[in-house]
Amino acid sequence: MRQMAAQLALDDMLYWLDHGDGGGRGGGKQPPQQQQQQQRKDRVAIFDATNSTKARRDWVLQECTSNSTKRTGVVFVESICDDKDLLDANFLTKVQTSPDYKDMDQQTAMADLRSRVKKYEEAYETIEDDTLSYIKIFNLSSKMLVNHIYGRMAKSIVPALMAWNIGTRPVFICRAGQTMNEQERAVNNTHMSRSENLGRHGKAFRDSLFGFMREECLDFMKRRQDATFRPDLNTGTSMSGVMNQSMGR
Repeated sequence: MRQMAAQLALDDMLYWLDHGDGGGRGGGKQPPQQQQQQQRKDRVAIFDATNSTKARRDWVLQECTSNSTKRTGVVFVESICDDKDLLDANFLTKVQTSPDYKDMDQQTAMADLRSRVKKYEEAYETIEDDTLSYIKIFNLSSKMLVNHIYGRMAKSIVPALMAWNIGTRPVFICRAGQTMNEQERAVNNTHMSRSENLGRHGKAFRDSLFGFMREECLDFMKRRQDATFRPDLNTGTSMSGVMNQSMGR
């Protein structure tokens, strides 16, 4: 049953990669012009499943490289955690939020979860085939190992994975500042290139954003320092360095 569910999910993912936002194999057809526009776009899909054995990964690779209309590149992401404090924090979050442990006391729930993890580890096989493209994340991005990762993946996917965390911190999303060619792009319906320069309004936005983020992030780090639970600020990140400098550390 689990393999059947995984097959259906993978088939639907490959269909979406090939055909665009049609709601999967059962979705309605789109106008040809809209389909062409979507097919020209680069697409990334995440197959979130228990791909923890070599046989399972071989199956995913086979399906993606032979049964899709277009050959689909595959990158395996393996998260490895042996930090006891991180594991305990993650386990605690799991038992507090999972419906599986809704009616259990915390001690019983933690024991049950540890038992499940132990059984999972018995069948687990780490990635050892260096012919594959893979990213290994150790202790929630404290260290990363990348193999056969190039181009866009190195510039976008790897930094995104490096930002993984289970802590509480602010996340800000903003669009790029106005460029000198923005009006021309709007007329021609083209995308912004990396070589475009910021215009007058874009530079003003950049400067304002820098000031806003500096104050917001320093305030967040100050609240962390004053909290009852005080994690180590010497995390090696640029913002913790700014924090230490600004507070005379």
